Amino acid sequence: MAFFLGWLAFIITLSTLWAFDYFGLSCFEQIVFHLKVPLEGANPAFIKDWFRICLFKSLIGLMIYALILDQIDRSYRMVIALSILTVCLIYCAFKIGLIRYLTDQFRNSDLYEQEYSDPNKIKIAFPAKKRNIIHIFAESMEATYFLKEDGGNSSENIIAPLAKLAKENISFSNGDLLGGGNVLKGTGYTTAGIASQHGGIPLFVPLFYPSFKKGRSFYHGAKTLEDILKDEGYAQEFIIGSKAKFGGREFYFDDHGNAKIFDLDQAKKEGLLDKDYHVFWGYEDAKLFAFAQEEITKLSQGDKPWSATILTVDTHHPYGYLDSDVPHLYSDRLSDIIAMSAERIAGFIEWAKSQSWYDDTLIVISGDHTSMAAEYIHKHYDRQYERTFINIFINSTAKSEHFKNRRFASFDMYPTILSALGAQIESGRLGLGTDLFSDRKTLLERQGMDRLQKELTKRSKYYEKKILQ
Repeated sequence: MAFFLGWLAFIITLSTLWAFDYFGLSCFEQIVFHLKVPLEGANPAFIKDWFRICLFKSLIGLMIYALILDQIDRSYRMVIALSILTVCLIYCAFKIGLIRYLTDQFRNSDLYEQEYSDPNKIKIAFPAKKRNIIHIFAESMEATYFLKEDGGNSSENIIAPLAKLAKENISFSNGDLLGGGNVLKGTGYTTAGIASQHGGIPLFVPLFYPSFKKGRSFYHGAKTLEDILKDEGYAQEFIIGSKAKFGGREFYFDDHGNAKIFDLDQAKKEGLLDKDYHVFWGYEDAKLFAFAQEEITKLSQGDKPWSATILTVDTHHPYGYLDSDVPHLYSDRLSDIIAMSAERIAGFIEWAKSQSWYDDTLIVISGDHTSMAAEYIHKHYDRQYERTFINIFINSTAKSEHFKNRRFASFDMYPTILSALGAQIESGRLGLGTDLFSDRKTLLERQGMDRLQKELTKRSKYYEKKILQ
């Protein structure tokens, strides 16, 4: 038993440290959420790497531990084993934020009562001629990758095409040069990134909340961008290179906007991929943008204004996906992948410019969150650099002279996208978000990072009752 308890302590500690380096966990709430949604379609490399790294190291530690234990009197072995396990469990609980999470369950916040602008109650007026919208969520794309002289933290110009687009169009920044928005708790993974940028709120799920499944609401009390566009008669589509079921993304788009979902399963159903085709998370971005062009062409041939949300995948942590024909130009394989992703996004924009609908279409490019590839980030970039997600608005009808030195978060994208689309928002605020084209200060600018982060993670009766329902 002492032998087993020691091994358990090793495996739990190694798994915790591995999870932080591997997934870049942003908060314990991220773990809770993923316990509530399907993990179908996850990249199996995660499991393989856990066995390769955590299990292997734990067995080595176990052999050393067994040799030491054999030299100790039997009467002390259980005491030592229990002590080691207790210390490891306490350390891991603090490391993953469990202690803070449990403490916050007994703290209530009035943030939503004070600051939440309910989109159901706010007048939003669209122009007579409604514009189309394409929103490209660039997986893990952050402003850190801009050159240092442009405001980033890179000595290699790996996302030059995106820097060019940011300079030629509108891009809100946290500094004097290129930058972006802060990733707060509850917004730091893909589903939360999409939900917060389109819904104006972070994504938190109580520990004892029922698991999500088909037909169960996905914070049904929130009125999102998709809901507003549906009310305005838009045809909508969500285009991704993986299974939509993973992480509950399918449930979000089912519950909000009733968008068509074009994912790995749909591509196979339509005969565009062989039934056994599977690359990385599903299919690579080269195919994603080719499919997106076909789907958007179909949308544009209809008689309705339309919205297409595209989520890239090649830059997904921890290793990304590198096409065989991509040249090795940079110091790290992931840098090559990030560079290729920037090229593909820019290539898609060039294609869009040649289409008849381009001038009537808002195009938004934003990182869904900052990178979770912690090992890569720590190796190549300054840990003191403030990491933010990129944002680029092309063909925005709204204009601003105040897009530099702004402090904003994912949920500020919600009203800002609508404003860029030409909609007039009565209060300039939706959800917890503030229209960055307006003169109003954002919640982050008014409350500051530390205070706002603390309030977000406390329990909110308003959030649980009115939004999660």
